[in-house]
Amino acid sequence: MKKRWIAVILTAMTLAALLAGCGGAAEKPSGTLDTPTPTAQPTEAPEETAAPEETPAPDETMLTLGTIQGGRYENETLGIGAEFDSDWLIADREELNALGGLAAEVITDEELRAAMEKADYFYDLYARTEDNALLVQLVFEKLNAVAAALYDEDKYADAVKDQIADSFAKQGAKSCDVEKVTLDFAGAERTALNITVEFEGGFVYEKAIFFQTGGYMATLTLISSQSDFTDDMTGLFFGLDD
Repeated sequence: MKKRWIAVILTAMTLAALLAGCGGAAEKPSGTLDTPTPTAQPTEAPEETAAPEETPAPDETMLTLGTIQGGRYENETLGIGAEFDSDWLIADREELNALGGLAAEVITDEELRAAMEKADYFYDLYARTEDNALLVQLVFEKLNAVAAALYDEDKYADAVKDQIADSFAKQGAKSCDVEKVTLDFAGAERTALNITVEFEGGFVYEKAIFFQTGGYMATLTLISSQSDFTDDMTGLFFGLDD
């Protein structure tokens, strides 16, 4: 059983790195999705030209961090929430910042948002059962302008599908099966990947569900280490309009 716990933790870390495209070029893990390089930025306007107001582009969505109160998680940007009972341990914002490589303590919301703008990815939810048999994580990846235009959820899933299997093979997995599916999740149809990984000592099952919002791709990953409970785990979530 201990090997399965370790496999769950390693799987979560691998998926977070792979699906969130984290780190700079020097630290980028093998198999990480390579998003297109941004095009050159326009030259600055002459001094006499009034600078435009800093407002979001029409097709962008202002990103709102999720809230965690007791066992309840809500994210208005994604339009989803979740209820976790007392069997679950849920990371607070300070722990989420540390997981994403942000400063462990951020004094103000403005400082946190500034840190997020500089980060390639950050965690918005991390919850696990005490025995590590079940794990839920939600990671936001900041896409460059070209990638945001090229990748919707469906194309993003296609782009990482084969890379996931290759990445787990390099992590020592005996086998990895990845299937793209469409599922009814929290009242809406979403693109997802069903992933089955065989490690020494047992199987790990994952369901990765994708949300594109503005310049971000969010990946909600449900992980189960003993049997495949990922379909049951979707029942933890609901639409905020429900």
